[in-house]
Amino acid sequence: MKKMKKGFSLVEMVIAILIIGILSLPLLAYFSGAAINSSRGSRIQVGEMAAQSVIEEVNSYDTYDQLSYAVNNAVSGCAFTADTSAPSDGRDYYLRDISADGFDLTAKVMIDFEYESPDDLEYNQYKVPDLKALYTDQNVVAAEEDESVLAVNEFFYNHEGKTSKADIRGDMTRTGEISISTNASDPNLYDVSVRYEYNYKTDAPISFTVVKTEIPKENFRNLYFLYELLSDSAGPDEEMTVNFSSDIPTEEAKEMSIYFICQNPDGFDFPPNYQIHIGAAAGSAPYAKYFASADKAGVDIPITGVGGHSFYIEGEAKNRIANITVDIYHRDETVFTEDTRILRMESAK
Repeated sequence: MKKMKKGFSLVEMVIAILIIGILSLPLLAYFSGAAINSSRGSRIQVGEMAAQSVIEEVNSYDTYDQLSYAVNNAVSGCAFTADTSAPSDGRDYYLRDISADGFDLTAKVMIDFEYESPDDLEYNQYKVPDLKALYTDQNVVAAEEDESVLAVNEFFYNHEGKTSKADIRGDMTRTGEISISTNASDPNLYDVSVRYEYNYKTDAPISFTVVKTEIPKENFRNLYFLYELLSDSAGPDEEMTVNFSSDIPTEEAKEMSIYFICQNPDGFDFPPNYQIHIGAAAGSAPYAKYFASADKAGVDIPITGVGGHSFYIEGEAKNRIANITVDIYHRDETVFTEDTRILRMESAK
C-alpha cells in the first residue's frame, strides 16, 4: 500500500492566511500612516513656502494705500485681487493664486491696517515717514508715551493743586538724553539708553528711562527719538544731550544717524523760532548724523549745537499695514474652512 504524502488542508491554509493578515495589519497601518504623514508634511512645507512668498510680496508695499490702489486699479505686476466673499470686519481681504513646487495653490490674505491703540500719537498709526522701515533690527526707537502726563501730575500734586495742570505743562521744560556706549561684557554690543528729564520751576526734576537696550554693533544704524510738543507755546528750544563713550571711534560714530521726530498732534503748531538744541555732545557724538522733522508747512526745523539735516515727516495720517494673515488652500478648493486649509501664517509688518 502506497504511503500518502501529508499536505495542508484547505481549512489550514485559510486559517494561516487569516493569521498572517491579522499580524500584518499593524504594519500596513504604520506604512499607510507614514505615507499620509509624509504627504501632509510635504503639503505643509510647500504651503509655508507659498505663504512666506505672499507675505514678502505684501511687505513690498510701504503702506496700505499703495496696496489698495494697486488692487483696485489693476496695476501691472499686482497679482492680488479683492476677495468679494470676505466678511466686513474692519480688515481687507485679498486673493492670490500661487504655484510652489508643482502645487497650484490659492492664498487668502487678511490685512489689518491699523494698530489697536488708544494713543492717537502712536507712531505707526499717526504718521508715516519716508523710510522703508522703522522697527527693524538695525534701529532703536525711543517713543515718548505718557511720560509728560505723569510728570505734570507729579508736579501738580507737589503743588497741592494750587496751579492748573495746563499752566504746569506750559511752563514745564524737558531735556532728552541719549547715551551710547560699548557693552562692558561684550565689545561687539552697544548699550543704548534714552531718558527724559522734566523740570518745573524750582521743583526737583522728574526723569523716566524709556529705552535701555543692547544691540549688535554690526546691526546698529539709526536711533529714532519720538516726542510730542509739551504745548504750542513751548520752546523756542527742544533741549537734547547726546553722549557717546570715549571708546567709540569717530568712524563708527559717522555710521550712526539720530532722528528727532516730533509727533505733533492736530491743533498744535511749532512755536516761533522753534529749534532742537543739542547742548552737549560728548565723545565722538558730534560726528554722527542728526536729522529733524519739518513742520506742517514743510519748513525745516533747525538743529543747533551739531551739524544737522532736516527731513520731512508727513503730517497727514495714513493707514499702515500692521498685520498680515495668509491662509493657504489648494487651487481647486471651493470651501474655505479650517479643515480644508493647508496652513495659516501671520506676520506683523
